[in-house]
Formats: sequence, C-alpha cells, structure tokens
Amino acid sequence: MTVLFFSRVIKIVVAMFGICSLLNCTVTQPISTQSKSVFVNHDTSAYIFDTLYFAAVKPDTQSTGYSYRWSFSEPGKQDTITHTPEIAHAYTSFGVHKTIVTISKNGKAYLPDTLLVTILNNPALYSVSPSDTTITLFDTIAIKGSINLCAQSLVFSIDAAQSGNFVPLTNMTPVKFLFTQCNTYYPILSITDYAGATLFDTLKGIDARLYPQEPITDSASQNYRVVFPNGGETWYIGEQCTLKLWATIPGDANVNLLIGKNRFEIPGLGSKLTISSDSVFTFTMPDSLTAEISPGNAIKISAQTDAILIDVRSYDNRISDQSDCYFRVRKR
Repeated sequence: MTVLFFSRVIKIVVAMFGICSLLNCTVTQPISTQSKSVFVNHDTSAYIFDTLYFAAVKPDTQSTGYSYRWSFSEPGKQDTITHTPEIAHAYTSFGVHKTIVTISKNGKAYLPDTLLVTILNNPALYSVSPSDTTITLFDTIAIKGSINLCAQSLVFSIDAAQSGNFVPLTNMTPVKFLFTQCNTYYPILSITDYAGATLFDTLKGIDARLYPQEPITDSASQNYRVVFPNGGETWYIGEQCTLKLWATIPGDANVNLLIGKNRFEIPGLGSKLTISSDSVFTFTMPDSLTAEISPGNAIKISAQTDAILIDVRSYDNRISDQSDCYFRVRKR
C-alpha cells in the first residue's frame, strides 16, 4: 500500500509540471537566486541632508502583496516598510552608509540587497565671518559661525590658532579671539554630526600683522617701502641676510633695525643707504647688536629676537615705512 501511495503522488506531481508546461506557466524564482541587483535607479553619493530616491526591482510583473523593508544604517533611525518599491531618504550624518532593502511576501523574506552610499559635506552647510583676511596684531577679532539648512543640532566649533582647543559655536553667536603673534592663521572648523562623526575643514587664512596695510595699498605719496623682510620671515645669525627696499624717487634714507624703541645700524651697511626701485642689500648677521642711545652711551644686546622690524625713513622723518609685521633672528 505504501509503495502504491508514493507512486500515485509522483504521478500527480509530474502531471502538474506537464500541465504547467502546456499552459506556459512562469515560476517566480526567489530574489536570493537572482544575479541582478535589487536596487535600480539609485545614487551612490550625495551631500548631507540631500534627498535621495531609491527603487527596488519588482519580483515579478504582478507585484501586489510585496512589502519592502528599508534600512539606512543611521543611529537612532528605524527601518521603514513600504508596499511600493520606491522610497526617498535624506542622510543626516557623514560617511559611507549601507542602504539595505529586504523584500517580503506572505511572511517570507528574501535575501536582502545592500547598496553603499557615500555622504559628503555640503559646502553650503555652514558659513563663517568675518570676511576680512588681514587684521591688526593685538586686535580682538570676533568669529561668528552659522549652520545652514536644518542642522541646528550639529556641534559647530572652531580653533582659530590651530592649538587643538576648539571653541563651541552656535548660530549667530560670535567667539572672540586675540591674536598676539604675527602670523597667518588658518582656523579649523569642526562639525560633529548626529552619529558622532567629526568633519574638519580649514577656513580662509587670516593675516595678523602689526601694520595690516599691504604694500600695494600704501599711500601713493609714500616714497619708501620695505619689501623684505616684511613680517614673519627669519634671518639667521652668522649667515648672509637679504634686505629688499623700494623707493618711488631714488635717494638716500635712514635704514635701521628696530627692536623695541631702539634703532640699530644694519651690520656692515651702516644706517644711511641709497635706495632706488628694487634695491637689494646683503650682510652677515652678528651675534649681537649695538646702538648709541645718547652721546657716549651705548647699549649692546643679543641679535636673537622674535620681534624685530626694518625701519626706513627720510632724513627729515616726514616719509617712512616699516615692516608690516615682526620677523625673527635666530640661531640654527
């Protein structure tokens, strides 16, 4: 009896496949056996907060009864279930995200498909002011940041001196910085997103100078101009140093090294030089500098300093120029 029963079952199964063949039936294969990606019409990169549109391939031509579970791999974000193969999503954190879709029908879930999406920083995400790139040394500058779009919950901070000490900013709240050294500063912006990932961006350079006027903006009536060193450079003791001066009208002028309130002669050149356009002078920097502060009274100091200027002026002191910022004299 048992053998007869199984024989009849086999005949029924064979008959069913035969009928299906005659009627040209289509047997839907599970998505897990398909070689084609489930995702269609997708983007693989975008800016943060941009809306992306994802679509999955339909399992068969009669796609009713299917559900689609979408996972966007963002902390705190729950999966979304749709009954159509399309969805829109905006990522709120930077980095590479796994976008996963799982298709189900009648409680049966097929193997999921994964798409990697790279989310980039949006250059329109933030703005920083002031726009001035040249400031006067020892002036207090207020840096104000604002986060655009709908990202108020991001942490926005700035490090003006590149010291690693980030100062938190909120929208429209300025943070004050005091620059005490002549230098070009490149503030670093730090934005931490919802997921805790941190993005760093370097902002436009800010020049902190003793005399912020650039040479080209100096008064047209100014006859003399210090070209080099004009701030931030380094001369070395015992080595050849280069001095570059410029004059609208060639002539003689007093040229000195200015340290504090004391003027020192240019070693080997003296204090009276003939200047024309593109004048270049060279000398060797000694270990020490000597200046006469009154008749018969001189001072001698070490040449090594972080705060020295070139001072050039007419004999009557009516026309003058100085280095725009301190430069240094160091030992190697």
